[in-house]
Amino acid sequence: FGRRPFYIAGLLLFLVGSAVSGLSQNMGELIAARAVAGIGGGAMLALSATTIGDIFSPRQRGRWMGLIVSVFGLGSIIGPLVGGFITDHFGWRWVFLVNLPLGLIALALIATLLPRLAAHGRVRIDWPGIALLVGGVVPILMALTWAGITYPWGSVQVIAALAGGAVLLGAFAVWENHAAEPVMTLHLFESRAFTVAVSLSFILGVALFGALTFLPLYAQGVLGYSAQDAGLVLSPLMFGFVFGSLVGGQLTTRTGRYKTQTRIGIALAVIGMFMLSRLSASTPFSQAVVAMAVTGAGVGAVIPTLSVVVQSAFPYRMLGTANAARQFFNSLGAVMGIPIMATIVIETLKNELPRHLPAGGGAQLAKAATSGAQGLIAGQNQGLTEAFGKLPPALAHQVLTAVRVSLSIGVERAFILATVLMTLGLLTSFFLPEIPLRGTIQDHPTS
Repeated sequence: FGRRPFYIAGLLLFLVGSAVSGLSQNMGELIAARAVAGIGGGAMLALSATTIGDIFSPRQRGRWMGLIVSVFGLGSIIGPLVGGFITDHFGWRWVFLVNLPLGLIALALIATLLPRLAAHGRVRIDWPGIALLVGGVVPILMALTWAGITYPWGSVQVIAALAGGAVLLGAFAVWENHAAEPVMTLHLFESRAFTVAVSLSFILGVALFGALTFLPLYAQGVLGYSAQDAGLVLSPLMFGFVFGSLVGGQLTTRTGRYKTQTRIGIALAVIGMFMLSRLSASTPFSQAVVAMAVTGAGVGAVIPTLSVVVQSAFPYRMLGTANAARQFFNSLGAVMGIPIMATIVIETLKNELPRHLPAGGGAQLAKAATSGAQGLIAGQNQGLTEAFGKLPPALAHQVLTAVRVSLSIGVERAFILATVLMTLGLLTSFFLPEIPLRGTIQDHPTS
């Protein structure tokens, strides 16, 4: 059908979801509105990279993908600051409503300036495939979110959700082999370049979003920063990400190659993740800054390159399918990695906290401290204060120290997992083939 109308529709959905979020009267309305905005945002994420493939040759795509990815990084730095300022001075509703004027400007520019490219004619949408894929992924994500927090890993709820998701994904694989126009044809995985690229995208999703989630937790729960300052802690990571994206994209365009810089970028991410896994309750913040900058530069250098790899591995008519699949696995890595890492942090906290609490504190004190720390992990900034804020100052200090030490050990173990995954990614990158990047767009449709 062409990319342009769906990108515009995605932006409109995002704006409608933002407007309803800002005007919502209860939590149910807010959640539903955020889902609508998420559908629009997901469309724009997938289609932005594919649209670059419509307009530019494979060799030029690196430069422009690097620019797009770097803007995402800048938004991750500026967004929390602007959001905090708006919330403090105008109220939380304006965090959503401010999207409207900006989005309308973007809509006008896209409607006016984005080239119109001819579509491929009539197609059949794989609705059963879409339903089976979503139906299989959602229960697995729910199980990973519940496991070890809401329900034990061996509980009926977790096992049933994992099993149900696996059955539906199996049905999805069978169906896709028979669908006339599959939403994610399994023949994509016959390409080594695609298989390696989506594997790396999945791993990078775990690493990047794990860092975005647990570094503020480390800053707030271990270093004692305020919620607002904890958001600023991510700045070195995202500045490194912006730098890596711009440099990586430019190198791809200038050299026409990507294999070497992909390996270098992932090696940097391995080093950065290992440095993050060495953070402790007594680590100076300067060490965290270096670790974040190295991690961000490594991840940033690789992400735009992987999009170029996937787009270059297939003919033009497969551009949208291949790129959307890569984006899907990148997002899947993010949403699957975070609950797994959170489980590691919480289980470590439960096991370590009794060892560091004052002697003779009793089970009730340990339970209160654990509850407060878990509230902090869940984003409830007042959790620790409510848990033992009425204790005598000396005892409160001892408990707080115990929580910080235990929490730092949990975050350390979560980043050890990320380091192991990134090391697997580095090994995987050696199987990435070097596809010559053309200077022209193959099978480009006439406009």
